[in-house]
Amino acid sequence: MDTSKLVKHSFDLHVHCGPELIPRQFDPIELAQHVKGKIRGCMIESHFSSTAEWAKIANKAIGSQVLYGSLALNWSVGGINIDAVNSSLAVGAKSICMPTIHASGHLEKHEWDVNPAWVGGTTRFSRRSSEITPVPILDSTGELRHEVLRVLEAIKEADAILATGNLNRRETMALVTKAQKMDLRRIFITHPLYMSTNLSIAEQRKLTKREDTYAEYAYVLNTIDDIPIKKIVDAIQRVEPENCILTSDVGQVRSPGPPEALKLFAKALISGGIPGSDLETMLVTNPTNLVMP
Repeated sequence: MDTSKLVKHSFDLHVHCGPELIPRQFDPIELAQHVKGKIRGCMIESHFSSTAEWAKIANKAIGSQVLYGSLALNWSVGGINIDAVNSSLAVGAKSICMPTIHASGHLEKHEWDVNPAWVGGTTRFSRRSSEITPVPILDSTGELRHEVLRVLEAIKEADAILATGNLNRRETMALVTKAQKMDLRRIFITHPLYMSTNLSIAEQRKLTKREDTYAEYAYVLNTIDDIPIKKIVDAIQRVEPENCILTSDVGQVRSPGPPEALKLFAKALISGGIPGSDLETMLVTNPTNLVMP
């Protein structure tokens, strides 16, 4: 199968770039130049700031819209901060992501919010997870906090994407269930196989019954997090490709660029038994449904 042709029509909805605290392979303009003509578009993410402005500047610089911006609701932007959400959406953010490095799921499973190994060994800008209060999602009764509901309303009004970030299992289930009841049209379940969230197959199937909710499986789950391709293939087959999206989640200095990573991921999944038609569904059809009007 010609994976280059397939990737050329795809959207990669999880790509990191800089400048930010964690060293990155590309800045936004370099990333836009690198992917232009090789991929239809990339959703860029930072753990520390809105990337809506970055995407707009980079797209203008290369004369083509290949980058889409997002905002992750970590403490660096005030956590669940409706003003930060509205500001990012006003500039054109396509996705609002629940907390990542300051989510309960991340802090419960990692010693640091930003691993010193990610930043050359320094601990100047890293904090131990035990010293951090996770960004709160649920109230004392287990319901979504009022601030989270306001963010969901803003996402709905903007017809943007809700990404679940690195919330724990309980928070993810509550968030997606409520978002669906509120009729949000674009829902992206971030890394359901990753240890921070670790949703069961049955839970993933339950949440993705609606055609506008998708489970994400990323290239780096295998290459960095050591989740076997066989486990990823099994999850895709059981959750079913029409409910799944493939991403790269690259941007690390030593990782391949997004088009190259998606091609490698596609080839590995083909070798694992995923047919080409299902790859097209997960790389092209489903992410297009999330991104495009």
